[in-house]
Amino acid sequence: MSAITITTRAYIADGTSAADAAVVTMGGSVRVAADEMLTLDVIAGNISASGTAAVGAAVAVPVTTKDTHAWIGNFARVSAKGDSALTVATGSYTVTPRDLAFAPWDITGGTTIHLANPHGFVNGDQVQYDKGYGDPINGLTQGGQYYVKVISATAFQLYAAATLTGSPLGLSGGTGDAHRLFKTNEANVTQNETPRFRPVNVTADATHGTVDLAGDRLRMPSGYGLGASNDDAVVYSSGGGQEIGGLIDGATYYFKDVGGGWFQLLTKKSTDGGTVVNLTGLGTGMSHSITLEGDAPSGDGAAMGPRTITAGTSGRLRYRPRLQRHRSRDSCRSHLGQHRPHLRAHRRQRPDQLWRDLRWQCR
Repeated sequence: MSAITITTRAYIADGTSAADAAVVTMGGSVRVAADEMLTLDVIAGNISASGTAAVGAAVAVPVTTKDTHAWIGNFARVSAKGDSALTVATGSYTVTPRDLAFAPWDITGGTTIHLANPHGFVNGDQVQYDKGYGDPINGLTQGGQYYVKVISATAFQLYAAATLTGSPLGLSGGTGDAHRLFKTNEANVTQNETPRFRPVNVTADATHGTVDLAGDRLRMPSGYGLGASNDDAVVYSSGGGQEIGGLIDGATYYFKDVGGGWFQLLTKKSTDGGTVVNLTGLGTGMSHSITLEGDAPSGDGAAMGPRTITAGTSGRLRYRPRLQRHRSRDSCRSHLGQHRPHLRAHRRQRPDQLWRDLRWQCR
């Protein structure tokens, strides 16, 4: 077990009174901010293989305690002209997983791989290939390492050399729709044979469609290997996505073969009067699965991949003088005089006689 404690502080020190307080005067803007970034890669747990649960040989349990604070101490006096805007961190953050799975039919022109999600690669990134549960794509080898040339945010080509010289690798064939390419310098599961599928409407793709809403039937991608027979109990999982309409994540159904690789799901065994489940929508996600009862369903493929962490920030802050009501012109102008150093900075940004306009309010 790893125990990590990190404390990050940024502050202007306390004073015991105004006499010994810190005094900070800045010609521009001032921000007191603490920012800490820890990268911790840990892979542990249970990865299913070919639909059968496996027991991990080791367990890693990191305990991380992080304290990040920023403050201005007691009695401190901080002055700034405020001639530039500041962005202030809120302490919040968002974590966005990236599912890098693709299928052989996501390859165009025999060279370009298209993903459903942004890949996050840059030119020259070294990546490693995992064929998933299917047969490998011709031109790639399981565990092989290649180099990326970015075509778009969701498309790229592969090269044998880091210099990206010559022609991109030719790609063809393969089965299954859980192939992956991931950066070699990011933590990842190097081989994941868990069967999963994407719900694709057969009316949109007659060759690779997995859901036929009109016929209330499904078929698994080539290489999936469900291995079910009529009236076998099977379990459906949405794998972290929205469920296929009519099905319930984690529910048990009964298999009915309707030919041509297609099957329907029954509410009960046919011998017990089971009826066909009406499929009403495609759902979302890339990690749906149907497995024999007793086999492990697929988890969310994105949960096993890299994540992008984005810090939250508030709006941009800028100094604004606050005018008060005064009983006399002299009192008003005296108040403005206290702000004059700050206003001079604003005059550089707004030379439209800002000072004169503010003095007008004292009349």
